[in-house]
Amino acid sequence: MPQRSQELLQKRLFNAVELRLFRYTAVLLSLVALTALIESIIWALAWVLGTFDNLLLSLCLSGILALVLYPVAEFLEHRLHFPRLLAIIVLLTAFFGGFGGLILLLIPTLLGQIVELMTLIPQTLANWQEHFSIYFPELTAMVSASMESNGEEKSTPVMEDPAPPLCLIWGCSQV
Repeated sequence: MPQRSQELLQKRLFNAVELRLFRYTAVLLSLVALTALIESIIWALAWVLGTFDNLLLSLCLSGILALVLYPVAEFLEHRLHFPRLLAIIVLLTAFFGGFGGLILLLIPTLLGQIVELMTLIPQTLANWQEHFSIYFPELTAMVSASMESNGEEKSTPVMEDPAPPLCLIWGCSQV
């Protein structure tokens, strides 16, 4: 027997280091394949959700509404002895009435904020224009020129040859 094991060891195709390297490679390949599979599943779920988003949104909202309002309907039905249909009608009327009242309370605040926003927009745009004219004068000149021309003539690039700055950034040789 010992002679036979010696022969088997001599006939081995790979040594211990190579076998360990193959194991590590197999584990790494398995991890890459598992990552690709998980990414494919996530992509497929995102596609399904994107396709049926209107339906899923309606179902989710109706499910949440049913879960929230079911205990109240049970209370109206069992404790106050309302018929089931009347309990649901009273409950939905109260819910949507409260929701509508909340919206009516928020409309004046919303309108005031919209008016305030409309008064602040011109000043904000002027501040942005001043900022861009200080820090990006070429861009401001190009935008002003294109606005004055009203699209009648094509705009010309501000930089004649963009290659030197890009080559400085990327470290390439200039041609």
